Amino acid sequence: MKVVLNDLLTKYGTPDFIFSCFTLSLFTTFSLIAFEWLCWDKKWTEKLTKTPNIRKMYLQAAWTNLFHYAVIGPLSYAFAVIMALELGDSYPDYISVPGVLMTQAVGYAMAHNFMHIPSNYWMHKFHHSYNEKTFVRPIAANSTTIAEFLVAYAVPIVTGIIVFRPRVEVVFYIVASISFTNLCIHTPMDSLNMKWAPDWMVTNVKHFSHHEKDLRMHYSAPIFDLDYLLGIGMKRFSSKTSTEKSAPTKAAEATEGSSSPATRSTRRTKAAK
Repeated sequence: MKVVLNDLLTKYGTPDFIFSCFTLSLFTTFSLIAFEWLCWDKKWTEKLTKTPNIRKMYLQAAWTNLFHYAVIGPLSYAFAVIMALELGDSYPDYISVPGVLMTQAVGYAMAHNFMHIPSNYWMHKFHHSYNEKTFVRPIAANSTTIAEFLVAYAVPIVTGIIVFRPRVEVVFYIVASISFTNLCIHTPMDSLNMKWAPDWMVTNVKHFSHHEKDLRMHYSAPIFDLDYLLGIGMKRFSSKTSTEKSAPTKAAEATEGSSSPATRSTRRTKAAK
């Protein structure tokens, strides 16, 4: 094992290779700045300056993005490139490129569905703190826990690279397209109109609906919409808040409290049956 690690360090521990692992992060950073500028208006400036909680969340999102771009992202990209190089002969572009993109699409959709199961929601809850009550902007696209970033973002892409073996020269463009469209679907509709997109594509209209209206819909992201084919993201859960453990509502408690003991006893008997 030690020999293998030393061999890898000798081959890939060069300044040029290390810098190349940050090229995707640099691309995503500049793209994020451009998208944030695109949707930055007077209304958002006032909301950001006058609401301490919103300002705190925005700074938290910025810090999370910085950590992913500086640490997790480059490490994941380095692993993907090394795998592409070490696996040997690559497949033709017309097989490898759509293969990796489709693997990412299926992998992310299934991982997203998995994270919305109540017992797994802990790894996804932070990302959904960006919603209609706070904000959904491009900076929220990569505002995730480390667990979510690895499970839903990195693993599907790396798996696609291992299976479909793209050329190293095109790995950057594949991952960059995924990263770019992820920013697109987190950009408000009034700043980026995606109504032109066909039904088989994920759009900001669909993804904002997931963040702001119904957690049970639209699990696919960021390019191919596979919800129908995979049978997910179509109100699978019985209630909108089913991904979180919620207490009984005050209305329900009031109704229970105001009913007579005989009525409550009848209810319990029927429930037992």
